[in-house]
Amino acid sequence: MFVKIFKLFGVVGILSLAGCEATSDNNDDSSSDTAFCFTSRSALDYRAELALAACNRLLADPKNLSPEDLFEAYFNRGLTKREIGDLEGSKTDLQHAVELGSDRDDAIRMLAWTFRGLGEYRQSVELYTQAIKMAPNNWQGYLSRCVVLGFGMADHRSAVDDCQKAISLGHISDDTIFFTSHSLNQIGSFRETVELIDEHSDRDTVSARVYEEYILALIGLNDKIRAQRALEAAKSEYPSDNSFDELATSVERLQ
Repeated sequence: MFVKIFKLFGVVGILSLAGCEATSDNNDDSSSDTAFCFTSRSALDYRAELALAACNRLLADPKNLSPEDLFEAYFNRGLTKREIGDLEGSKTDLQHAVELGSDRDDAIRMLAWTFRGLGEYRQSVELYTQAIKMAPNNWQGYLSRCVVLGFGMADHRSAVDDCQKAISLGHISDDTIFFTSHSLNQIGSFRETVELIDEHSDRDTVSARVYEEYILALIGLNDKIRAQRALEAAKSEYPSDNSFDELATSVERLQ
């Protein structure tokens, strides 16, 4: 059930690898830098340090780049900087990218993600809201805003609305199920949590964190028998996960 959030990085992907090989044969350094800089984070041979160095070389003389390539260079360097933990640098580059590509909701979402990493939650929510207005049928904006609202700002009622919207748009994953159930539990909607997880438990293996929310909901409903069964199933599936030990104590205390 667990699908890592986001198509977030699909810029060039595997096709860029072929580009790297072709340009190296021609000793075209600029084209090679473009290929390395624009390589998707999901590419098999993606290396952050190579991508960063290539983007740095391209952006050392930005006037030689087309507007489209300038956008991609800032966009990809911003993503790479975030990858290596340079959040301030990521913010600066992604802000440049958004200025160059104000119609790109993916760039706005990526900038929002960096703001989230910096703990600047209000700015992050504002950017996700902007991206959602631009692409109202894209589940990514709703799920991402749900995460910030729930875990960043403790606005769990709004978080539930956003995560449920992502689910309604067809994105059923460990992320949507976990973040929705977590916020539902936080507002005491335990029965909704149980129904949500029961409905989607056959999609894929339920993750440990979803099991936790499920057991917590059953504890909230004072359903000792089902909580014990869920706890046994969770321990069987995730025997090395110690997070269930405290839950076991809570389950035993149920009447």
